[in-house]
Amino acid sequence: MKTLSLLSLAFFVACGAKPGTDEDATDSGITNDSGDTEDTEDTEDTEDTEDTEDTEVDIVPEEGVYIATLIEFTQDECMAEQGEWDKILEDDLTFQFTLAGPDFYLDVLEDGGTTDDTFTCSTVGEIFFCPILQDTDELNDSPDAVLILKMEIVGEWTSDTAIGGSLNLDYACRGTDCESALEDLEAPMDIPCATKVSFEGSKT
Repeated sequence: MKTLSLLSLAFFVACGAKPGTDEDATDSGITNDSGDTEDTEDTEDTEDTEDTEDTEVDIVPEEGVYIATLIEFTQDECMAEQGEWDKILEDDLTFQFTLAGPDFYLDVLEDGGTTDDTFTCSTVGEIFFCPILQDTDELNDSPDAVLILKMEIVGEWTSDTAIGGSLNLDYACRGTDCESALEDLEAPMDIPCATKVSFEGSKT
């Protein structure tokens, strides 16, 4: 399988409290005057909530260069941290994202210098996606058992000038002979599996 110099080795649920209703006040036996007061307070609370939601500012990514560093393993079903990725967080490895008009791409920096690894990314609003590698390998030379390796970066702008996301590694197998072929492979992890390493960055 191909190796990658990149590593020198191998939406939201908004929950809001519902405002009180007139029925609540009636059931509790509150007098009409008190009910009117609570209704007014409930109305004000509702208006405050709506005002808060209306004042949320949309993120507009600024053009320029963003530098991001890896933070931690947030998932490691593929046991990458115990293998070739064991020192990934210690290496001098950073991601350089460049946003220039409609173009967005990623360069990998190692030891302070740019490598030959440049990847074209796509954006949808505040979300971005950078495919890095997808490779296949026939296990036991059988077309009915194909091991698939996929590596990608998925992230988002957390403000106009800050980004965050994860470097994702996935293994999968396609074909009717996968079960027996994977047993013969004697891989240390169960396949399919996923590994994620978080990153954070900002505009320089």
